[in-house]
Amino acid sequence: MKKTKLLCGLAVLFTVATQQVNAQSWNLNGNAGTAATNFIGTTDAKTLKIKTNNVTRMVVTSNGKIGIGNAGPVSRLDIIGSTTATDPVVSILGKYAGSADVIGLNVSSVTSDTGGIGLVANGNFIGVNGFGNGIGVEGDGNIGVLGFSSYAPGALVDPTGTWGQSIGGNIGNGVFGISQSATQNISIWGIATDTSTATSPVDFAGYFQGNVLAWRYYTPSDARLKSNVQPLGSVLSKLNKLETATYNFRTSEYPNLYLPSDLQTGFMAANLQEQFPNLVQDVTLPEKIHPKTGVLISQSASIKVVNYMGMIPVLTAAIQEQQAQIETKDATIETLKSQLTALESKVAAIEAALNNGSSAERLSNPTSATLEQNSPNPFNQSTTIKYFLPENSKNARLTVTSVTGVVVSDYVLKGKGNGQVTLNANEFAAGNYTYSLIIDGNVVSSKSLMLTK
Repeated sequence: MKKTKLLCGLAVLFTVATQQVNAQSWNLNGNAGTAATNFIGTTDAKTLKIKTNNVTRMVVTSNGKIGIGNAGPVSRLDIIGSTTATDPVVSILGKYAGSADVIGLNVSSVTSDTGGIGLVANGNFIGVNGFGNGIGVEGDGNIGVLGFSSYAPGALVDPTGTWGQSIGGNIGNGVFGISQSATQNISIWGIATDTSTATSPVDFAGYFQGNVLAWRYYTPSDARLKSNVQPLGSVLSKLNKLETATYNFRTSEYPNLYLPSDLQTGFMAANLQEQFPNLVQDVTLPEKIHPKTGVLISQSASIKVVNYMGMIPVLTAAIQEQQAQIETKDATIETLKSQLTALESKVAAIEAALNNGSSAERLSNPTSATLEQNSPNPFNQSTTIKYFLPENSKNARLTVTSVTGVVVSDYVLKGKGNGQVTLNANEFAAGNYTYSLIIDGNVVSSKSLMLTK
């Protein structure tokens, strides 16, 4: 009897003990009947550890910080990768079969409109490496994407704040900027501290190896920004010494400068530098190598570059200088025209006296030689001089003499009666001339003409 009671007592004790253990455990195959107050963890100020293969893989500290591969996390989530594994420390893949945007990682920091950083990525080589079929990196905030690269003294590196590269597709955009609905919209803002000298500029806010398209282009020209302002003075003589030409770049010798291959028109830099040294600079184009692959992107070259925009005021000054010369010559021409008119009147009076009558009298007396006024007069291409030789004339000539008395042209006249001589402007220099009809060694008549060019 006592033995039966003992066995029953042991059975009851084992059942109670088993129930107490099950009540404080989680089954490996899942649990049912859980309550909102159930949890896995600690109720004291101890760290919860999770192990596999008897190695601690993750901890949750008493103050709620989670460490993966890190037994002493200092952030809400603190992950340290293996020192030997090359696979990503964190890999996130979001899948969705529809047309909505699936976000792989959403990082937000909300403190104020002017504070809070969504994501900070530091790498010895690359801070953020974004790749996507459509968009590599998209940032939203007061500053959408902030790229910062610090130069370590002594390190032979090319620090790059933001690197954009696009390959393939329809219209590739290495860097694309849009600014709208702001008080002042600036899509892309580039600043380079200007430490360049007059002989070797090295700083460029924008460096483009290819065509640049813009609707308008402005450059600062406010008088308040300038000092030592001096007029250009005479530039025509310098412009006459410039060499202009069409040419092709040696693209095969400089394949990584991305020079245009079509026919170009421009100046020869060395020749331009002789006349306008401030419009030509000697620069060294930097070499660019892909920081990851080591492939040469752009080769280095020491070349001369031309400030073509700077030639605009030079050409303007030349037009103004030339216009002043034209106006002076126009005034001189008007003066010469007045003098020519007066001379023509005098010559006409002399001719009338020599011929002793008008053309009608000449017709009634065909033994008299006559010389008519050239037409047109003044002329700039060609002019015609008409004359009449009587039957009794033996030797007849028409001479053209400069204002200094030098015979510049001498025509032998053949035949009798009416004739004419045509003078071409390309045979004479611009100016005033006297032409005379000489018969048998005697000057029969003289008149004046003017050639303008």
